[in-house]
Amino acid sequence: MLAGSEKIRKAYKAELAKQKITLSLKQQDEWEEYFNEYQTECRNFVNQITTTDKEINTNIPILLNLMQRLINGLKQMLKKKSKNNRITEKYCQKLIDDIENKTVNNETPSSQKIT
Repeated sequence: MLAGSEKIRKAYKAELAKQKITLSLKQQDEWEEYFNEYQTECRNFVNQITTTDKEINTNIPILLNLMQRLINGLKQMLKKKSKNNRITEKYCQKLIDDIENKTVNNETPSSQKIT
Protein backbone atom coordinates (compact mmCIF):
# COMPACT_ATOMS: atom_id res chain seq x y z
CA MET A 1 0.00 0.00 0.00
CA LEU A 2 1.31 3.46 -0.85
CA ALA A 3 2.15 5.96 1.90
CA GLY A 4 0.05 8.58 0.10
CA SER A 5 -2.92 6.23 0.01
CA GLU A 6 -2.67 5.65 3.72
CA LYS A 7 -2.61 9.42 4.35
CA ILE A 8 -5.77 9.85 2.30
CA ARG A 9 -7.50 7.05 4.22
CA LYS A 10 -6.49 8.55 7.57
CA ALA A 11 -7.61 12.03 6.49
CA TYR A 12 -10.96 10.63 5.35
CA LYS A 13 -11.47 8.77 8.62
CA ALA A 14 -10.45 11.85 10.62
CA GLU A 15 -12.96 13.98 8.71
CA LEU A 16 -15.69 11.44 9.38
CA ALA A 17 -14.77 11.43 13.07
CA LYS A 18 -14.90 15.27 13.20
CA GLN A 19 -18.41 15.16 11.82
CA LYS A 20 -19.26 12.29 14.20
CA ILE A 21 -20.11 9.97 11.32
CA THR A 22 -19.65 6.27 11.83
CA LEU A 23 -19.67 3.98 8.82
CA SER A 24 -20.95 0.45 9.05
CA LEU A 25 -18.56 -2.32 8.08
CA LYS A 26 -20.43 -2.68 4.79
CA GLN A 27 -20.07 1.06 4.09
CA GLN A 28 -16.37 0.89 4.97
CA ASP A 29 -15.93 -2.02 2.56
CA GLU A 30 -17.80 -0.14 -0.17
CA TRP A 31 -15.71 2.97 0.40
CA GLU A 32 -12.50 0.93 0.39
CA GLU A 33 -13.52 -0.76 -2.88
CA TYR A 34 -14.38 2.60 -4.45
CA PHE A 35 -11.10 4.09 -3.24
CA ASN A 36 -9.06 1.20 -4.67
CA GLU A 37 -10.84 1.39 -8.04
CA TYR A 38 -10.36 5.15 -8.20
CA GLN A 39 -6.71 4.80 -7.25
CA THR A 40 -6.22 2.21 -10.02
CA GLU A 41 -7.83 4.55 -12.56
CA CYS A 42 -5.55 7.36 -11.42
CA ARG A 43 -2.48 5.14 -11.74
CA ASN A 44 -3.58 4.13 -15.23
CA PHE A 45 -3.91 7.80 -16.21
CA VAL A 46 -0.48 8.56 -14.80
CA ASN A 47 1.00 5.61 -16.70
CA GLN A 48 -0.72 6.73 -19.90
CA ILE A 49 0.59 10.29 -19.46
CA THR A 50 4.10 9.00 -18.75
CA THR A 51 4.02 6.78 -21.85
CA THR A 52 2.74 9.63 -24.03
CA ASP A 53 5.37 11.97 -22.62
CA LYS A 54 8.13 9.46 -23.45
CA GLU A 55 6.76 9.06 -26.99
CA ILE A 56 6.73 12.83 -27.46
CA ASN A 57 10.27 13.15 -26.12
CA THR A 58 11.39 10.40 -28.49
CA ASN A 59 9.63 11.81 -31.56
CA ILE A 60 10.48 15.51 -31.22
CA PRO A 61 14.18 15.11 -32.04
CA ILE A 62 13.26 12.89 -34.99
CA LEU A 63 10.81 15.49 -36.31
CA LEU A 64 13.30 18.32 -35.81
CA ASN A 65 15.92 16.34 -37.70
CA LEU A 66 13.49 15.70 -40.55
CA MET A 67 12.57 19.38 -40.62
CA GLN A 68 16.24 20.36 -40.86
CA ARG A 69 16.82 17.82 -43.63
CA LEU A 70 13.84 19.26 -45.52
CA ILE A 71 15.22 22.78 -45.17
CA ASN A 72 18.65 21.64 -46.34
CA GLY A 73 17.12 19.79 -49.30
CA LEU A 74 15.13 22.85 -50.33
CA LYS A 75 18.23 25.05 -50.04
CA GLN A 76 20.12 22.60 -52.28
CA MET A 77 17.31 22.77 -54.84
CA LEU A 78 17.51 26.56 -54.77
CA LYS A 79 21.23 26.41 -55.51
CA LYS A 80 20.72 24.19 -58.55
CA LYS A 81 17.96 26.32 -60.11
CA SER A 82 17.33 23.72 -62.78
CA LYS A 83 14.95 24.75 -65.59
CA ASN A 84 13.36 21.31 -65.45
CA ASN A 85 12.78 21.54 -61.72
CA ARG A 86 9.03 21.70 -61.05
CA ILE A 87 9.49 23.50 -57.73
CA THR A 88 10.12 27.17 -58.36
CA GLU A 89 12.67 29.25 -56.52
CA LYS A 90 9.92 31.36 -54.94
CA TYR A 91 8.10 28.24 -53.74
CA CYS A 92 11.25 26.74 -52.21
CA GLN A 93 12.12 29.98 -50.46
CA LYS A 94 8.58 30.34 -49.12
CA LEU A 95 8.69 26.79 -47.73
CA ILE A 96 12.05 27.42 -46.09
CA ASP A 97 10.89 30.69 -44.56
CA ASP A 98 7.64 29.15 -43.38
CA ILE A 99 9.33 26.13 -41.79
CA GLU A 100 12.06 28.19 -40.13
CA ASN A 101 9.64 30.81 -38.81
CA LYS A 102 7.14 28.29 -37.48
CA THR A 103 9.86 26.13 -35.92
CA VAL A 104 11.28 29.10 -34.03
CA ASN A 105 7.79 29.86 -32.69
CA ASN A 106 7.14 26.17 -31.85
CA GLU A 107 4.31 25.99 -34.35
CA THR A 108 3.53 23.48 -37.04
CA PRO A 109 4.41 24.76 -40.50
CA SER A 110 1.26 25.65 -42.38
CA SER A 111 0.39 24.45 -45.83
CA GLN A 112 -0.32 27.93 -47.11
CA LYS A 113 -0.91 28.41 -50.80
CA ILE A 114 2.03 30.15 -52.40
CA THR A 115 1.27 32.71 -55.05
